[in-house]
Amino acid sequence: MELAQQSVDTYRTVNAPIQYSWRKLDQAIRTAWLGKGGPVQFLPCTIEYGEVKLPSGLSLKYDRPAFDFETGEHTFYYGKFKHKIYGAKLLENIVQALARIVVMNAALRIADRGYKFALQAHDELVFVVPNSEVDIAK
Repeated sequence: MELAQQSVDTYRTVNAPIQYSWRKLDQAIRTAWLGKGGPVQFLPCTIEYGEVKLPSGLSLKYDRPAFDFETGEHTFYYGKFKHKIYGAKLLENIVQALARIVVMNAALRIADRGYKFALQAHDELVFVVPNSEVDIAK
């Protein structure tokens, strides 16, 4: 446990701006995300009641955002299950959503070259390419 805590402390020291982002998002959850006050801008995203608006025009939606007084946690529902949310988790959601935008924009640019989109797995794109064009496509 001591080594694990040392690893966490080192990561947080070396990556202080990430911790700052967590705290900023914790504050946004307590305010804008719960519908208290106006929207909050976080990088290219806007945080409002129960959602994060992305620069693509899409949004991350969080159903029934609330503060659970019994647990002291901020929560939302996904389907019929309640989940907790906090700054670090919201940052992960935002980063993944932005990464999806970047990857799919790349997919569209490659598809515009006439290659058939076949599959996406995380940050990997797979296209069907005629054998005669493999070197060009790479």
